[in-house]
Amino acid sequence: TRLRDLRGNEVASFTAQTVLNYTPTAADTQVPRLSQIVGDGANIRLHYDEQLTVNTPTLSAFAVVVGGVGATENSVSVSGNVVTIVIATALTPSDTFTVAYTAGATPIEDLAGNNAASFGATAGLNVSGDNVAPQRGHMRVNGVTLVIFYDEPLDSSSTPAAGAFDIQVAGAPATVSSVVVNGDTV
Repeated sequence: TRLRDLRGNEVASFTAQTVLNYTPTAADTQVPRLSQIVGDGANIRLHYDEQLTVNTPTLSAFAVVVGGVGATENSVSVSGNVVTIVIATALTPSDTFTVAYTAGATPIEDLAGNNAASFGATAGLNVSGDNVAPQRGHMRVNGVTLVIFYDEPLDSSSTPAAGAFDIQVAGAPATVSSVVVNGDTV
C-alpha cells in the first residue's frame, strides 16, 4: 500500500536519511508546540509536535475567521498530535483563514500534562482541492519509535506495511514491528 494524503496524492519514496535521537533523558516539561494549521473542506486541523491527551477543549477556546468573517465552529476533537475543529461552512480552494486559541478550563495538553500556549490569529494552509503529493519533513527517534513528519495530513487507510521500511541503527538492520499513520506523521 502506498502512503497517501487525504486527497489521495501519493507520498514520494526517499533514500537513506540520518535521524537524530530525541529520546528524553528527563521528565517532559516542554509544552506542545503548534507546528502547522491545515484546512481541508470543513476540517481545520492544528498539528502539534507531540502526542496530545484526548482532553477536548471547548469550542469557545477557538476563533476561526474565513475570508475576514467569523466562522461557526461545530465541533472540536483531539486525536494523536492533531486538534480538529469542524466548521459549519466548508472552505473553498481560494479561501484564506486564521485560527486563534485561548486556553480555557480544558486546555490542549500533551501526555505529560503540559498545556499548549494560547495564540492569536494565525494563518492556516488551505489544502481544499489539493493535488500535490505530501512532502517529507523532519524525522526523529524517541526510544524505539521513529516518527516521520509530513507537511500535510495523511490518509490512515493508506498505511504502508512494516516491510516497506528499511531501518538501520548504527549500521545494522532493525526490524520494524508496526507502522501507524496519525495526522501528519508516520
